[in-house]
Parts: sequence; C-alpha cells; structure tokens
Amino acid sequence: AAELNDARASRDRERLARDLHESVGSSLSLAAVYGDLLDRARGDARASQRLAAALTDAADQGLDDLRALLEGLAAEDHGDLAAVIASRARRLAAATGVAVNVRAEES
Repeated sequence: AAELNDARASRDRERLARDLHESVGSSLSLAAVYGDLLDRARGDARASQRLAAALTDAADQGLDDLRALLEGLAAEDHGDLAAVIASRARRLAAATGVAVNVRAEES
C-alpha cells in the first residue's frame, strides 16, 4: 500500500510539474519577452503602450492558470469538482460579459 501511495504521489507531482510548465511557465516566459521588448521600445510611446498591455495580459493569464491549477488541486482534495467548474464559469462570465450556466448532477 505504501509503494502504491508513493507511486501515486510521484505521478501527481509529475502531472503538476507538467501542468505548471505548460500553462504558468509559458505565460511567465511570454511576460519576460514582453518586458524585454518594452525595455527596448522606450522611445516609442505607442509601442510601449501596446507592449505594456500585452505584458499585463500575459501576467493575468499566468495568474488565471495558476488559480485554475490550485482550484483543481483543491477539488481533488475535497472532491468538489462541480464547485471548481462553477467558479471558473463565474470568472469567465465576469471577464467576458457572456452568461454562463453550470448544472452538475451526480450519476
């Protein structure tokens, strides 16, 4: 049983590392690129504004991805996946102005 739990924990750590790398890591890498471009565009106010907006978007996306991963972990711990999905739907609705309805049924 201990070996099975260790194998499960190892698999979960690998999945989390992969998810962090693919989502949060890519957003942070993109933010770093935009930061570098922003530094190079100091003399061009219009380009600087566009790059600053892109940098903010990349950082916001990274935070959203991190929150989603953490909510997913909480759902695994507490078994409340429906609440996580509803929370993500509310955030999506608030950000886009699109009405989102979530209905979950136990099978």
